[in-house]
Amino acid sequence: MKKREPKPPNRAIGRFIVTAVAMLGMFFVALTQLQFSEQHLIAPYTVLLARSVSVILGVTGLSPVSSGTSVTASGFSATIVPSCAGIEIMALLAASMLAFPAPVRRKVSGVLLGLVAVHLINVARLVVLFLIGIHFRSGFDQAHYYYAQGFLLLATVGVWTLWVTHLPRHELAHNH
Repeated sequence: MKKREPKPPNRAIGRFIVTAVAMLGMFFVALTQLQFSEQHLIAPYTVLLARSVSVILGVTGLSPVSSGTSVTASGFSATIVPSCAGIEIMALLAASMLAFPAPVRRKVSGVLLGLVAVHLINVARLVVLFLIGIHFRSGFDQAHYYYAQGFLLLATVGVWTLWVTHLPRHELAHNH
């Protein structure tokens, strides 16, 4: 049996980037153009985020009220809109993991665990933003638009990096 020659690194990197961008494009079309996605994915997920934030705020001693995608506590109210739910970041993570040359079972487990990790990070981010809104209302917009978005992106890159670094090298050579 003839041994497969490894592909040149530049070609493999190019293939990964093209595949990831194509998958991300498909995910974005599915998420933004299909009514099914809005009704059965995005809307329920933003409600889940609001409820999660409300539960955690309740543990901190506040008495939050959650209604749909809005949370109110201590005179501060915030609504979680789809663009702040982290769905695009999750799509980026899934596309990069699925495009990476790894065994399918590693990709699937990586996507599932990665999405859970990003969800938990995002809930923590939203709780912190809410607390900033309560205690430092004047700094909320800056924290929300600049720091929190960047934090979620960097944390997601960290999740992807952890996944890649824990892939056994011997499995990568055979999965182009």
